[in-house]
Amino acid sequence: MRHRLTVLRSLGVVALALAAVLPQLSGAASAVGTPTLYLNFHAGECGLYTSANGEHPLVVPCSDPEHNMEVYLVTHGGWGPSPAASIVSEDAHRICLSKFQKLYGGALRPNFGYLYFFPDPGAQTQQYGDRLICSLTKWPNAHAAMGAGTHLHSAAR
Repeated sequence: MRHRLTVLRSLGVVALALAAVLPQLSGAASAVGTPTLYLNFHAGECGLYTSANGEHPLVVPCSDPEHNMEVYLVTHGGWGPSPAASIVSEDAHRICLSKFQKLYGGALRPNFGYLYFFPDPGAQTQQYGDRLICSLTKWPNAHAAMGAGTHLHSAAR
């Protein structure tokens, strides 16, 4: 099963595709959370994504200073059951960025980016359809700790 994770810069000019998993966070071993398949995250949840937990980032309290993702949108992409990866990437980029701007009143500040998650073809697509998860992260180091609290409002210009 392939896991796709894409980090998109605030202006949408630069996209960095990360295959498999992000580098291990220093100090992440002390984090306490619930391992959750990335497609089961809910809006408002914070996560800790490391190479140790693969497709199952930890759901942690947003007060945990080690968290490195803040989910702000769970929706459906509208691309149907067998989309081309390029269509999903274009749609996910457009949906995540426009929804962030609408929810928080502006574009992302330069030191923030976002991750998006969607099902792999096959069994995940059968189970989750065209589910799309968008989350705030640091830029350019998506694995960097964000600090305690949520940063969604302060990430908007």
